[in-house]
Amino acid sequence: AVDSTCGQVLYDGGSLVTTYFFSTSCGYTGNSSDVWISNAAPPSYLTGKLQASEGGTLDLKDETTFRTFIDHTNAYDFFEKEEPWFRWTVAMSKKQIQALVEKNLSSVSRYVSVKQDDGNYKQQEIASIGSLKDIKVGERSSSGVLKSLILVGSKAQIMVTSEYGIRKLLGDGTIPITVNGGGTLNQTMLPSGYFYFDIIKTKNGTGSQFTRRQYWNILIAVDSGQFERKKSGWNKGV
Repeated sequence: AVDSTCGQVLYDGGSLVTTYFFSTSCGYTGNSSDVWISNAAPPSYLTGKLQASEGGTLDLKDETTFRTFIDHTNAYDFFEKEEPWFRWTVAMSKKQIQALVEKNLSSVSRYVSVKQDDGNYKQQEIASIGSLKDIKVGERSSSGVLKSLILVGSKAQIMVTSEYGIRKLLGDGTIPITVNGGGTLNQTMLPSGYFYFDIIKTKNGTGSQFTRRQYWNILIAVDSGQFERKKSGWNKGV
């Protein structure tokens, strides 16, 4: 492919295009303005598209719609369906997530806003959110990528924005990630911001009761006996 395209360039109208590279999509690409957060309209050639023979566009902003798209890998003839990173799964305990947040919070401070007494979020550095009580989706773009993630702690509630900030916060290369087709790999960040998560209570807190599904998501184990799953997230057990 390199040799056959030697000397060729791509134009959009009369201007050279910016050709970003990524290894694998989840079956849908995002607008450039959603990846590199911007209020400016993205160039026409950097807008989200279905990566399948059917082509076209979708709106994956709604959580249920996004989950359905991720779970039903046979709904379209995806170009990348055999690639390892097309779907991945990682299981984390509440203790592991707490440790990641404490370790990585300062390194993603530019993406962190703290909830104020008036209910609004303000960008500021914070050393700790305290004991982690809940984690939930803030907002998705139309491509399905996470634009913001909410973490509720005993000391503070924060909103982490941008795909990079979210991936960096919840990764450090020590927790194995199960990839499409089996096998595990490690990465210093989460593979992508195109994921959903489930909070699951285990009896012993080891995560041994997980059924590892080949979906593009995070499965989170809640430590034994401390919390129970409610619709709003982690709630103190009775």
